[in-house]
Amino acid sequence: MIRLKALLGEGRPASGEESGIPSEVKPENALALRQVALLIDGAYFDVGEGTDPLTTEIRALAEKLLHRVEANLECSVHLSMGVASTVISAVESKKALGGTLDRIQAMAAASEEMANAIEGIAEASSSAAKDAQGVYDLARASRAESHQAIRAMEAISSAVREAADQVSAMAEASAQIESMVKLINEIASQTNLLALNATIEAARAGEAGKGFAVVASEVKNLASQTARVTEDIRRRVEKLGEETQRITLSMQNGSEAVSQGSGVITSTIGSLDRIEARAEAVSVGVSEVVELLSQQRCASNEIAQGIEAVVRSVEDNVGAMETLLDSIDQIEGLISSRVEDLAQTPFPARDLIQAKADHMMWRKHLADMLVGRAHLDPGELSHHTHCRLGRWYANAPEALKRARAYADLLEPHKEIHDLGIKAAEAWQRGDIGAAVALVKRIEAPSEQVQRLLDDLIDIARLGSDGPLCGA
Repeated sequence: MIRLKALLGEGRPASGEESGIPSEVKPENALALRQVALLIDGAYFDVGEGTDPLTTEIRALAEKLLHRVEANLECSVHLSMGVASTVISAVESKKALGGTLDRIQAMAAASEEMANAIEGIAEASSSAAKDAQGVYDLARASRAESHQAIRAMEAISSAVREAADQVSAMAEASAQIESMVKLINEIASQTNLLALNATIEAARAGEAGKGFAVVASEVKNLASQTARVTEDIRRRVEKLGEETQRITLSMQNGSEAVSQGSGVITSTIGSLDRIEARAEAVSVGVSEVVELLSQQRCASNEIAQGIEAVVRSVEDNVGAMETLLDSIDQIEGLISSRVEDLAQTPFPARDLIQAKADHMMWRKHLADMLVGRAHLDPGELSHHTHCRLGRWYANAPEALKRARAYADLLEPHKEIHDLGIKAAEAWQRGDIGAAVALVKRIEAPSEQVQRLLDDLIDIARLGSDGPLCGA
């Protein structure tokens, strides 16, 4: 410092000093003083070429400081871009975790519903098992009662057959009685005829035949009574025969009915046997289903517990991700401050390097919007002509305007801003799916813009590799 003062010359500024250069300064040191003033102001790019060893060294120092500032700025921008890219990835991971959490919670609700459904089915199956067992028991009891009915019908049939046999025997006896009545009736007719003849002969005998006539008269009366009695018996036997025929017919009908009833009961027993077999099979099957449902219920409970554990884990991960994002935001704020400080020093590629960081911050804000970490008003978002890169684009040096990368930069840069504004509008109206899709579409033009910015930065550096202008 003392050597520098000696080179620059000592003395206080005079009232007539110009451009901050003391009037007492030696003329050969005026250039060095201007160079030092520019160094102090950080205008390294404006430090002119030296004309002597001192000013040449100051110029070399300005170049070193400028390259260091540019390197630090570029490093800080790359770091900012890396942080922004990390935030974008973390935000996408958080969004994916949020979607996973929603699906898992839906799965948990579905699992709970399934468990409740299984519980209901198990209860219904248990009831069905009881009903099936009841049908099986009823079928067995009905089959046993049907066998008893068969035996009773067989007993009735046997009794009917015995009664029919007895009626047949009675019919035969009635027929025999009728034959005997006919015989008695014939005897009575002959006796009556004999009595008539005896009466005639007694009348011929006169007084001597009176006694014989009395006997003949009594015999005739007896024969008449016998005829009347036998006629009465005949009518009764005939009526008995008719009743016997009706009884026999009724018994035949009863026997046929008993036989048909036995057939029906036998068929019923067959049906009951099949019902019993099927009821038993149903009972066994339902019991197996109940057992399987019991196992499924246990499995569902285990699944529900597992899902609950996964939900807690995902919730913890979401919370940890949010904490990480907050920490990264703090780091990003520090880096942004560092970038702004370094960007106070002008050099040709400064705005382009800063634009790379601005571009990634634009994407970061959109990603934050998708997870509710940032609120973006579409009306307040800048268009492609109003951002730092847009302002640089409008006032770019003529040498850069002739570059192919400059011409190619306009459309993808405009597309990024348009897509971002549309995404914010979609988010504002609640169309989350459209907002996510629009943000996703920014990736392709974003990569193109970054590549074109790198090309322009290289061109700007090539243009400044020669002697610094502005001396």
